[in-house]
Amino acid sequence: MSHTDRASFPWSQAAVLALPALALASVAGVMGATSTLGLALLSASLLYLLIDLVWIQPRVDRVLLLPGQAEQALEQFLEATGSVESIEEVAEELSIAANKVSGEPVQVALVAPHHNAGIRVISASRQLQDVELGDRAAAFAWLGDSIEPLWRNQLEGIADTGATDTAEMMDLVGAKVLVPLRHRGDLLGLVLINSTQFRRHDQVEFLRGLRTHATTALANTFLGAEAEDRLDVTKTLGLANAIQESLMPEERPVRKRTWELRGLFRPVADCGGDLWGWRELAPDKVLMVVADATGHGAGPALLSAVAKGTMDAHAQMAGADCDPSDLLAALNKAILRVGQRAFMMTAFAMVVDIRKREMRFANAGQNFPFLIREDKLEALVVRGDQLGGREDPTFVTHTRPILPGDKILMYTDGIVEAGEPASEPFGERRFRRLVQSMGPVAASNIPLRILDSVE
Repeated sequence: MSHTDRASFPWSQAAVLALPALALASVAGVMGATSTLGLALLSASLLYLLIDLVWIQPRVDRVLLLPGQAEQALEQFLEATGSVESIEEVAEELSIAANKVSGEPVQVALVAPHHNAGIRVISASRQLQDVELGDRAAAFAWLGDSIEPLWRNQLEGIADTGATDTAEMMDLVGAKVLVPLRHRGDLLGLVLINSTQFRRHDQVEFLRGLRTHATTALANTFLGAEAEDRLDVTKTLGLANAIQESLMPEERPVRKRTWELRGLFRPVADCGGDLWGWRELAPDKVLMVVADATGHGAGPALLSAVAKGTMDAHAQMAGADCDPSDLLAALNKAILRVGQRAFMMTAFAMVVDIRKREMRFANAGQNFPFLIREDKLEALVVRGDQLGGREDPTFVTHTRPILPGDKILMYTDGIVEAGEPASEPFGERRFRRLVQSMGPVAASNIPLRILDSVE
């Protein structure tokens, strides 16, 4: 407690604490201040006054809050955090407010999500800043619905992984009380205080008020950071989207003497990991590839750029002898090296040889293409490992005959999953019925018909 707070200690309360000294002095006066007993009583009176000033009153200060002191601390915290721009500033103001009310020096730690995943400790104390808490996912999950302050001894005897994880986290920073900060159903962070105080009703009310103001301040810092980053994110996504669209072939039909081809690309989000491409390996011999990187955003989009470059380089080197399984093996090495198993990709590669009237294909976890032959529909069921998941995947090239008039439809799961999560997805069954009705439709018109139906 500050010197100013000590000076404002109520005189009536100080007088009550000094009554024993006054009583001893009065008795000493009655007995005679010069007598042996009087001198002893007077000495005892002075000794008590010294003990009162040095030991008793400071401890009463720590136990009793001055009238309005908690409210004043909360008002000052609210005013100070009204314009904060960082989580570190919130943590500093939390420490100031808690120390004003605790009556003894306390250390305060703010535990919040880290931008690189996991959680971090923010505190005015260098000692607490150096504490590594790890993931603590079990603790955050267990505390997910909590709003009330929680004391360390309340966790004793609770047979729950989350409670144990919470207790271990509190012990690492020496915390005696924990205050969860929830905003719109989300647990934004935790306030940990290493004081044994804050158990009386007025102190608990202070913690509840602090929880409300700290949650608002923390949420504002997150919103501010989000607003600052939005332009950078938009620019990154825009660049990734532009790169991705530049990788795709033109959407207008490609018509040759003995075959025709057409593809369409529509990203679900700002940009994603879908990719398709084709290459004429020789007269009447065509390579076609469709692929889909996991997730949405700049990462998968740029991964598809790596796949496109690898596909073009391999096809250029292999020429007319390009084998689908060899191509997938080359793609796997590239995706594994760049994605580091954090991003993976599915793909289907096919080489159609018009002169030999055959198609050769291999799969890497991609949706099975359809062979449309008049009014019949057949899925080209062949399996294989995803790209980027392991160093020695298995890819097998299969060969099937083709006939004049056959149509081959390759696609990614964006078609069947269209509609989620707002409405029912387009679905496998509906898609299959739609494709089965495409027998009489010209090959170059099929992608447009499908896109119209899905939209």
